[in-house]
Amino acid sequence: MTQLTSRVAQGQGQGVAVNYRPDIDGLRAVAVSLVVYFHAFPESLPGGYVGVDVFFVISGYLITSIIVRESSQDVFSFRRFYTRRVNRIFPALATTLLGTLAIGWFVLTPNAFAELGNHVVSSAGFVPNITAWNQSGYFDDSALTKPLLHLWSLGIEEQFYFFWPLFLLVVLRRRQWLTPAVAITVLASFAICLHLLETDPSGAYYLPWSRAWELGIGALLATTRPSWDRSDRSLLATGRSAAAYLGIALIIVAAVSLDENTRFPGWPALLPTIGAGLVVISRGSAVNRVLGSRSFVAIGLISYPLYLWHWPLISLAYIESKGRPSDGVLLLAVALAVVLAAATYRWIERPLKLRSGRRLTLTLVVSMVVIASIGWLAAVTDGFVSREPGSIQAVLAFADYDANDGDAGVGSCWIEAHLGYDGFAAECAPSAGEPGLLVWGDSHAARLTVGLRHVLGPDTNVGQFTRNGCVPVLDVPPSVHCRVSNGDVVAGLDAANPSTVMLFANWPAYGRDYSSGSMMGSSLTKTLESIGDAGVDRIIVIGPAPKWSPDLPTVVYEDWEQQSSPRSLATRLPPTAFAEVDQVDQDMRMTVEATGASFVSLLDTMCNEDGCLTSVPGSPESLLTWDYGHLTTDGARFVVEQLDGSL
Repeated sequence: MTQLTSRVAQGQGQGVAVNYRPDIDGLRAVAVSLVVYFHAFPESLPGGYVGVDVFFVISGYLITSIIVRESSQDVFSFRRFYTRRVNRIFPALATTLLGTLAIGWFVLTPNAFAELGNHVVSSAGFVPNITAWNQSGYFDDSALTKPLLHLWSLGIEEQFYFFWPLFLLVVLRRRQWLTPAVAITVLASFAICLHLLETDPSGAYYLPWSRAWELGIGALLATTRPSWDRSDRSLLATGRSAAAYLGIALIIVAAVSLDENTRFPGWPALLPTIGAGLVVISRGSAVNRVLGSRSFVAIGLISYPLYLWHWPLISLAYIESKGRPSDGVLLLAVALAVVLAAATYRWIERPLKLRSGRRLTLTLVVSMVVIASIGWLAAVTDGFVSREPGSIQAVLAFADYDANDGDAGVGSCWIEAHLGYDGFAAECAPSAGEPGLLVWGDSHAARLTVGLRHVLGPDTNVGQFTRNGCVPVLDVPPSVHCRVSNGDVVAGLDAANPSTVMLFANWPAYGRDYSSGSMMGSSLTKTLESIGDAGVDRIIVIGPAPKWSPDLPTVVYEDWEQQSSPRSLATRLPPTAFAEVDQVDQDMRMTVEATGASFVSLLDTMCNEDGCLTSVPGSPESLLTWDYGHLTTDGARFVVEQLDGSL
């Protein structure tokens, strides 16, 4: 979040000033503390991400106050406005981007460093939210492995700063239109947000027009400021005190009650945004006096660099630990972020704040262009992968693997989870009247189908009903679309009349207990019995595949990197959470075989006491999976060839 401190210095310009409010710095301290704590210990504060929404309200209030006041005194200047934004935002941001690149060079794989380069470019160009939205598809990397993902919010604020002055100056030609126009904008943006939550949840989260209403709440407070910013000590003072307590309570309730499963933003986001607004209008209350105390203000003053620094350090700790770091490591990352934030404020932000002029602005812009160029070079060179031998370059190239390689039916027989059953193309069902095989499952089943068609031949009657994130089990979440579509698949078996139905999925992702009598076990049993009742001669269930974290190319690379010379690509390595996957495999075997269906264990095929296969035997550069578990075409072909007797 940009700090946009409400000091007089930020409203400077020909006598125009925004009076400094230490309580807003204190509210900023609350916001950044929530975000940092949430990122370090999300299980303890599952809704701490609402601190970002508090920042939005603060920024909308402060920036609108400056624009309205300067325009009312006829001294507003676009050049001066954007110069102040550059001088305020660029120093700490440039420092953080350079620092993250420097650390990433030593701890990231070339693939991860290339991705970091992409994020540096988008962050320097103030469109990281658009990048995050574009990457939020089914195969997106975990947020924990993206050290600059948190800058999406900075992108939204910068886009707001770019368009908002233009909007306000047009409206201010008729002063009486100001508050109604801002209110209409807030309502319109909120309506867009609610619509996108249904049609594009990632867009609702990352796009500026679905988040503008949060900054707009702060802007609305600025336009109505004369009506509430009075020093009345009677009833108004009592009302402010109650509003302040209620505002803090709403922020706290949101932080402790919301979590990653909350449909956010939207109605739940009203809690922190209205809460922040109530605190802003409660100037002079007991709560605001506490927020204006020295300790709160001290944190508020470093809130911008603290926000910038904390997530790269936490993310890099996750990457280096290859999983969740210990609490001690996370605390150390937070402490280091505080130290770096204080140092950035003391030796970079404050000295530059005392300087001004075109030369400083030009220097900062050129510096950001240089940093963006470094990021671009990292991206286009695949993380400077040429520094590695050819064999490992081939392994790392799997990061750009085409999920539809070998024609996995993307968009026709491999569809998104939110589409209905009619989203499947007509050719996805096996041809009726002749022996056929129907593959039913999620994206992992889609990739296995490629191998089936390669091995069984193009003339084989193979049908495919696969959709992202949908386990092929009746009456089981995660979504209504999955449950309805699964019911339609089974109901359609009478017409298609396949001789064999094969079920495959990333089973552990949907539950860890498939034993008889458990919810998943009972639902799986019901599913298999329903398939049999439809007249299907043979039912085959493929058990879970080995899982790799964060992905197989990274695991192979890191193993190779840790070897002493001469190095070689490992053909077997210990997979992630093998015990859990193995337990699912054992439970499924007993449940499936109890129904008379056939169970095929991929763990038996791919793993032994030395670990699980990483590549096609005899071809160490031909990895079996390109991510945590989706089969490559070579991998799918190999697996099907090994299962040929079972099929």
